[in-house]
Amino acid sequence: MSGRTSGLTAYAPAATIVSQQLTAQDMDQDLKELEGKLSTLIAHTYSLRAANDALRRDLAAALSDNRDLHRRVTQAGVRLDALIARMPAE
Repeated sequence: MSGRTSGLTAYAPAATIVSQQLTAQDMDQDLKELEGKLSTLIAHTYSLRAANDALRRDLAAALSDNRDLHRRVTQAGVRLDALIARMPAE
């Protein structure tokens, strides 16, 4: 032999390089897709945190209103009991 390899063997390294390039291109595309998905996930996370904060504020306000209404109902009950106690018996 003259130092050259057969046709199949000579093209194998070139095919491997092309295959590696396609794989690198595929990996780049996969990384870009993953980056997009990660960006979307981060945006949703921030959105959910903001919504959660708003819900916590709404819950705190509702609990405060509930306590106030409970206090007012209790006071109204005391006043009604006092009025009933002052009513003349039949």
